[in-house]
Amino acid sequence: MSGVTGFQRQKDWLTGDLAMALLLFAVSNVLVYAVALIGAGFLPIPPPSFTGFCLADCEWYADLATAGYNDGATDPEKYLYSNWVFFPMLPMLARGLMWLLPISAAAALVLLGKLLLLANIYAFIKLLRQQLPDVRAEWAGALVALNPFVIYMHAGYTETLYFLLLTLAFMALQRGYWWAGAIAAPLSATRVVGVFFVLPYLWMSWQRFDRSHWFGRQNLNLLLGLMLIPLGLALFMLFLDGRVGDPLAFKAAQIHWNRTLQNPLVVIIEGFRGFESAYYSLTAVLGIIAIGILLLCRQTAMALFLIPAVFVPLLSGLMSMPRFVFWQPPFLVALYFVLHRFHRLWPMYFAASGLWIAIMVLAWFVPHALFKY
Repeated sequence: MSGVTGFQRQKDWLTGDLAMALLLFAVSNVLVYAVALIGAGFLPIPPPSFTGFCLADCEWYADLATAGYNDGATDPEKYLYSNWVFFPMLPMLARGLMWLLPISAAAALVLLGKLLLLANIYAFIKLLRQQLPDVRAEWAGALVALNPFVIYMHAGYTETLYFLLLTLAFMALQRGYWWAGAIAAPLSATRVVGVFFVLPYLWMSWQRFDRSHWFGRQNLNLLLGLMLIPLGLALFMLFLDGRVGDPLAFKAAQIHWNRTLQNPLVVIIEGFRGFESAYYSLTAVLGIIAIGILLLCRQTAMALFLIPAVFVPLLSGLMSMPRFVFWQPPFLVALYFVLHRFHRLWPMYFAASGLWIAIMVLAWFVPHALFKY
């Protein structure tokens, strides 16, 4: 009887959430390429190709995967637009894929993004199942596969890896595993805000801390996990110190990208004074609202992470805020809670999301278009 039960569970796993993830992954790819193909017939944009989506940041990551970080000493122009601002985990994986397959860096990044998109859809469904056992897999997975900014998952951007690592880290943290910190180590080498996973980790660890045995195995494991979280960032800083003599070069280089420290609240308010900037400010406000929703739903750990995830990017301006907000697992969890509560909004949300996907895909190939990057 136990064998039959085990077989049935394996069958349910294969035909349930995984099957839904595969279906939604296919829908996401078809939608993006169909929009690009139709757009190429009416707009002065190139027909879609596999590597053609690798633009902007993806091109920088491709350069990192092939040539590595520059030292700023031999090429003044490279110093002016230094690639130190880009964290190393994604280009490292792309380089590994290039070693396994005879493909270009751009192809490796796009392929990696697509593989991670499938993993992201499945992992996010599983993350939500920890919060709501009766979660609708099709809706949960669609929040990832049909995200309004899903273009970044098809374009070799760091959001693919960041989203997966953060989702897995939260899954491990909810179950009380110390190795949530081990998962967060490469997260802090993917994007700088990954290091703020220490906040939800500390919150959850304090609740599980054994005060009767301060040096017990459980407490030592929790401490080990905490120490592992900033490891990725620390290694990157050590590398930069040896490469350019400044462990904080990724921060110092921001000024050459026209990004300086600012007051986040002032940035948001000032953003509403213009049309394009209001779009960025609005997404920041949505992120702040999501923090409140998570707190109301008693998802304190996720709220603690989303606070710096929203406000730290605002320290240097509004640019890229849509992807910094919409590609946060806690934000999508908050969105699911809202749509689950007001279930009649599901069709309207995905209709609006589908429209925005089309706009973003077309804008992706138009130089100087609004609402991109």
